[in-house]
Formats: sequence, C-alpha cells, structure tokens
Amino acid sequence: MSEHDRGLSDFGQVFQAGGLTERGVRSLELIADALQTLARVESERLSREYPPEGRPKRATEINRTSDEKREQFSDRPSDKWVAETEAALPKSRFQQRLDQEAGSAQAVPKK
Repeated sequence: MSEHDRGLSDFGQVFQAGGLTERGVRSLELIADALQTLARVESERLSREYPPEGRPKRATEINRTSDEKREQFSDRPSDKWVAETEAALPKSRFQQRLDQEAGSAQAVPKK
C-alpha cells in the first residue's frame, strides 16, 4: 500500500480499486460524513421534540351524563311515540288495497 492509501477508509480503498480517483473517493467520504452528521443532528432534534417516553400524562376527566339527560336530549323517538303516531295515521291506499285483496282471497272458497 502506498502512503496516501493508508489515509483512506476501507470503503475508500474499495472505491479506488473500482476505478475511482483519489479525489472522487475523498469526495464520497466527505459526503458520507456530512450525511451521518445530518442524520445525528436530525435524530437529536426529533428526540428533543418527541421524547421517547411519549407525551406527558395529564389528568383526565370523563364526563358521563345520566341516562335521564341522555333520553331528554336525544333525537331518537320513544317507542310509545312511534306507536301513537302510527295508530293516529289513516291507512295508506296501498295498505287498503292489500287488505281488500287479502279479504277477497279469504272469501273465495277453495274447490
């Protein structure tokens, strides 16, 4: 090995053996070093912004409303209201026709 080859990393020697010039190898080593430094700085920044232990715990308060209030403010109609409303409505023309056809079918004797 020559004296300037000893200053290169193992990867640098491989790249140089692959046909890159010493200047190209040195450039790649500088780029790799810069990328490693950037990765370390970003990793440290992220660990400061988002600590590994997660978010700090806060006291939580669960608000549960009573069943009476839930029923009082609910948009859902009660079963009693639905039954009263259906009983108050007159039969539709389709229901009347169905009832007539069912009545006439029962009145016809089977042979």
